[in-house]
Amino acid sequence: MKKQLIGAHVSIAGGIEKSFERALEIGANCFQIFTRTNRSWKASLYSPEEIELFASKSAQSGITTVIGHASYLINLASTTSETRIKSEEFLISELIRSSSIGIKSLVLHPGSHGGDGEDIGIDRLSAALSRVIAQTPEDCTISLETMAGQGSSLGSTLESLKKIVQAVPDSRRVKFCIDTCHIFAAGYDLSSSAKFDAFIDEFDSKLGLSNLAVIHCNDSKSSFQSNVDRHANIGEGNIAKDVFVVLMNHSRLAHIPKILETPEKDGIAQYKSEIEWLNSVVSYK
Repeated sequence: MKKQLIGAHVSIAGGIEKSFERALEIGANCFQIFTRTNRSWKASLYSPEEIELFASKSAQSGITTVIGHASYLINLASTTSETRIKSEEFLISELIRSSSIGIKSLVLHPGSHGGDGEDIGIDRLSAALSRVIAQTPEDCTISLETMAGQGSSLGSTLESLKKIVQAVPDSRRVKFCIDTCHIFAAGYDLSSSAKFDAFIDEFDSKLGLSNLAVIHCNDSKSSFQSNVDRHANIGEGNIAKDVFVVLMNHSRLAHIPKILETPEKDGIAQYKSEIEWLNSVVSYK
C-alpha cells in the first residue's frame, strides 16, 4: 500500500517557499500553511516570482500535497455585516491565492453566530459560501473543519455541518476536515475500534466520506464532551494513543492527508517525533 501522507502545519515566515524546507526537516511528506499572515486582513495575491519559486521548491522536495488553512479572522456568520463582508472578500482572496500555487484544499472554520442562534448563523454562512464559490477557481475546495462547540461556534456536530452543506446550492466544492481534538471535545466517542468505525459510518452517511479532504491529528488537553478547544501533543492529552493507532490503520482513511497542529513543545523536534510515531504504528507497509 502507498505510504500515507503525514505532516504538520508549518510556518511561511521568510516566504511561502520556506515551508518546504521546514516540512522536510520534520520528515513530512505533506504539510499545511496559512497562505498569508493569520493576524491581519491583508489580502494581496502572490507575485509571479513567488508562484514560480513555490513550484520549484515543490518539485525539488517531492512534496506535492499542500493544504491551506484560512485565516482565523474570517467569520462568514458574524453578527456584524462589516465583518461578514470583510470575511467574504478575504476568503475569495485566500482561494485565489491557494489556487495560484496549486493548493487544492483550503480548511475553513465555519465561524460563530455570536448568539443569534445556529439557524441564523447557518443561513449567513451558506449564503456567503455560495457567493464565494461563484467567484473563485474551481480547482480549490473549501474544507469546513469540525469544531469543538465552544461558545457560539458552528460546525461541532455532523448534523450542523450537513445543514450547512445542504443550504449551499452548488456544494460540490464544499468538503470537510476532521479534527480529532475537536470531535473528542464535541462528544464523539472514539475510544474503541468499534466506536471509531461507528463515527466514520455516521460521517459517511451524513456528509459522505468521499468529501473528507484532510484530518487534523491532535490530542486534547480538555476532557471528553467539554466543548473546549485546547490541543495537546499526542499521548499527553485525554485522547488515548490507541485512537491514533486505529486512525492510522483505518483502511477507509489511508488516502487522507493527516496534519499535526499540536503545541510546539520542543519546536521542530516535537513534530518530527510525532510524525515518526504515527508512521511507526501503521501495521501495513
